[in-house]
Amino acid sequence: LAQASASFNECHRTSKPSIFLIKMESRDKDGRNRVEYSTGFIVSPNGHVITAARSIADSESNREVSYHASESKESQFYTLKHIAFDRDLGIALFQLPAMKAWRSLKISTSSLVEDTRVLVVGFRQPNNDLSSDIGLLTNRPGPNGHFQTTLPVNYGSSGAPVFNHECQVVGLV
Repeated sequence: LAQASASFNECHRTSKPSIFLIKMESRDKDGRNRVEYSTGFIVSPNGHVITAARSIADSESNREVSYHASESKESQFYTLKHIAFDRDLGIALFQLPAMKAWRSLKISTSSLVEDTRVLVVGFRQPNNDLSSDIGLLTNRPGPNGHFQTTLPVNYGSSGAPVFNHECQVVGLV
């Protein structure tokens, strides 16, 4: 357990530059504003970011929507371009500005088994710093790759990466 905790501490530290606070700002046609937050992470050096599809405004809504990403609550926000989303898989894809080569996280290609220790790294709330928690995968992946964990997740954790002990992404909240 101590070795797993040490590797998870290192994973939190090294993954930090690739995990973003995502802000969705929307304005209804009647002028009401709404702001929602989630977590997202970089999956390509070109700045492709994925997050939970719940972070996307309904395409049939009558709202003007903008998306932004920040490396921390004190950092500047970058404008995100919405590329695609899949409600069935629960994933949304965005693009960061092409201002530099972005650092992407490693995606696992191996399958998961029950009782695997996993780590989530995300922004629990928009006013909190990036934080992490350890939990267990409690059942085998089900339809569309959904699985259950004992990870304590909060409002802003949606879209956060879930890591295995090798610091490879095995899923998202």
